[in-house]
Amino acid sequence: PNIVIGDIMIKRLALTILLYNFIVIGIFTLIYYNISKFSSIPQYLKNGKPHKLSLFSALYECIVTQTTVGFADVEYNTNLVKFFTMVQMSTLLINFGLLAI
Repeated sequence: PNIVIGDIMIKRLALTILLYNFIVIGIFTLIYYNISKFSSIPQYLKNGKPHKLSLFSALYECIVTQTTVGFADVEYNTNLVKFFTMVQMSTLLINFGLLAI
């Protein structure tokens, strides 16, 4: 089934995958930002120095992770951040599952 918007036809599955990724990115952006902002322990390092993520930086890091690019410009300093990053990466398995439909 397709969705038609004006002259544009979009496959429902493609739209589902796109919206799913936006939701995942939004949720994990807020998680990373709040971990960085409210933690007394430096969660991230940049050039070996403690680094607090702005909301935009958290969004950037989240998109880099979700697209599996991984520039490594920010180093994860604690197991808490590494855990949430692994959870985010595991959401990509749902992407692959949706693509297999």
